[in-house]
Amino acid sequence: MHMIVYCNNDKAPEGFIRNIKLNDTKAFPVDRTSYIGFSKVNIFVGSNNSGKSRLLRYMFSSENSFSKIEDNFCEFLWNSVDIRRLLLTYYGTDVNRDNIFKFFINFLEEEYIHSMRNGDIKLHKNNILSDRFFTLLYNSSENTPAKKIVSKKMYIPILRSLCPILMNREDAIATSSTFKYTNAYRRRTIKQYSHILNNSDSENKIFTGQEIRKQLEELHNGDESQRNLKEEFENFLSEHIFEGEKILLLSRGGSDTVWVKIGEKPEREIHNLGDGVQALILLTFPIYMNRDNDMMFFIEEPETNMHPGMQRIFMNALLNFGFDKHHYFFTTHSNHLLDMVFDHNDISIFMFTKTEAENDDNKLEVFNVENVDNGDVRLLKELGVNDSSVFMSNCTIWVEGITDRPYIREYLIKQMEKENDDEAEKEHFVEGLHYSFVEYGGSSISHLEYKNIGEALVDESNTNIKNITNKPIIVADFDSEDKQSLHENRKLKLGDKNYYYLDGVKEVENTLHENILKCVIAEYEKKDIIEINTLFENVEQNDYKNEPLGIFINEKLGTSKKRISSYADTYKKDGNVIDGKTIADKTAFAQKACAYIRENDYEKSMSESAIKLTKKLMQFIKRSNESILNI
Repeated sequence: MHMIVYCNNDKAPEGFIRNIKLNDTKAFPVDRTSYIGFSKVNIFVGSNNSGKSRLLRYMFSSENSFSKIEDNFCEFLWNSVDIRRLLLTYYGTDVNRDNIFKFFINFLEEEYIHSMRNGDIKLHKNNILSDRFFTLLYNSSENTPAKKIVSKKMYIPILRSLCPILMNREDAIATSSTFKYTNAYRRRTIKQYSHILNNSDSENKIFTGQEIRKQLEELHNGDESQRNLKEEFENFLSEHIFEGEKILLLSRGGSDTVWVKIGEKPEREIHNLGDGVQALILLTFPIYMNRDNDMMFFIEEPETNMHPGMQRIFMNALLNFGFDKHHYFFTTHSNHLLDMVFDHNDISIFMFTKTEAENDDNKLEVFNVENVDNGDVRLLKELGVNDSSVFMSNCTIWVEGITDRPYIREYLIKQMEKENDDEAEKEHFVEGLHYSFVEYGGSSISHLEYKNIGEALVDESNTNIKNITNKPIIVADFDSEDKQSLHENRKLKLGDKNYYYLDGVKEVENTLHENILKCVIAEYEKKDIIEINTLFENVEQNDYKNEPLGIFINEKLGTSKKRISSYADTYKKDGNVIDGKTIADKTAFAQKACAYIRENDYEKSMSESAIKLTKKLMQFIKRSNESILNI
């Protein structure tokens, strides 16, 4: 199997994979090419026995060839005359420099018909394009956009723990400072999946957490660079997991387990910490120890024992710390990991389902793998998600649309950073623990009321929001002046503390600081920010806060606009294409904007409207968490 890693989803229009099919053999077939568009983080989702772990282990153990396609891939395809000519012949003049990637993948899917029968893959006769593609892709020229990835691999199975299992009498001599580790979890994993984990050095690549005490001891007793590495990992844990408290990881003589000291608290054995904290240390240790290596990590259900808030901490550490040479592959049953997709454009989700296929007199199981968007409701069905998920946190923020959440999340993070810089006592709220987001469908909130449990509703056909979720606040778009009275009536019905509308601001996108807006436009237009600043000279957030943002951008760019499609969401009327009142490509637009909010400082990323909204929500979160924060 040949696997392609596309290093930047944002530069891969319409996605890199539609679906692949894998048959039920002990090892997946290796005599074919699979065009799989992986990202930095790749999440495998599906019900039990849908093939997630099988593919994960196969990818880890087999001698797959992985390739990384650089950002100039579309340009590479366009400049490859044979490929461009074939696509233009096949699809006509619809193919252009910007969308050639989409048509290229469509053609590959039509050329390679993956009909699976008895483990054989039957290919369509005419595969000239794919042959030409791989010839170009792997020639010796430095200009090719694909480089074969030479990475070490590590598999972290579901059998893992920082606490060693029972030792034999010889190993348990209390006076001995050296313990002999058999690592039964690793042995069991290799024995259990011997038909897959069969390469000669598998044992050194499987990490179960049983090794950590011994490795910490070696680092502590090693040379200066090893001792520094241990201290750097402890600092990493302090910054990313323990909210700045000093952390020491200790290997005591006469003890077979890891000891931990947090801040000024007494040292304690690792098993006396919460299971979620142990899980975070176990997973981040091998990742950090290999931070400078090209690595692929294959991890079974990383959410095990973690509260949703800790799952977010773990993912943020992977994505924001700077493990630039790593790729991650997870199996999961957690919808909370999927929430991160809206914050980052380097996460891909793959949904696994199982069907049956006829083979003579037998029925074969066929595992289908499909690259999907986080907005695909089938994901929730596969994960078995229900409304009770929102009760995992102390309050809920209700937002109108799927892209409102990442904007508000970034605003909250910026505001917390600002307040922590200004105040002596730092406050840090974790999504999934102190607050969560709920998405509603605009006008659907007209049927909600906020009453104490058992209190009569004004309209019996309405729903008491307290029956749905704990401590809610609803954030609503202003939309237009004629809805002002509607918002005021809703505020009266739901309460001032539970309803906030963007007074005078059309949508959440309109709260963007003018600097962030210009950066996003510059990226879409592929222009220097100086040129965009000239086109948007003297433009401030007040100029567009109550305007249809897409139309505003189109008008400002005028004839200098390079992007083929409109910045406004378009619709057809009487045969004409009309610009709508909301922004086009909302998800990608939000991902770009959120990336620039993270990169810029507070003053250049937070508009007055954003600050007003965020402070309201911060007050709400503080009030809702008073009992546990003592604030």
